[in-house]
Amino acid sequence: MRRVETSELTGPLLRAARALVNVSSEHLAQATKLGLATIKRAEASEGVTRLTSANAERLLEVYEKLGVIFVQDDTVQAGVHLLRKSRR
Repeated sequence: MRRVETSELTGPLLRAARALVNVSSEHLAQATKLGLATIKRAEASEGVTRLTSANAERLLEVYEKLGVIFVQDDTVQAGVHLLRKSRR
C-alpha cells in the first residue's frame, strides 16, 4: 500500500476521513487554515477534487496528525484508515 497522492484525493475520501475523526468542517478549516468554502467544495466533489496540490497537502497533513491515513493499493480502490492509539 502507498499513501494517496494529492492529485488522487476525492470528495468521498475526504468525507470518510472527517467522519472517522468526527470533526466539523469548521474545525478542519481552522486546522488547515483553508477557507470553509474550500473544504465544503472539496468534500462535495464526487470524483477527484479540484484542490491545489498545496491545499490537498495541508488536508493530508492535518488528517495524518489526527491519525487518519489515506491509502491506495493497486488491487483495491483508495481508502482511509484510522490508526490505533498506542496503549501506554
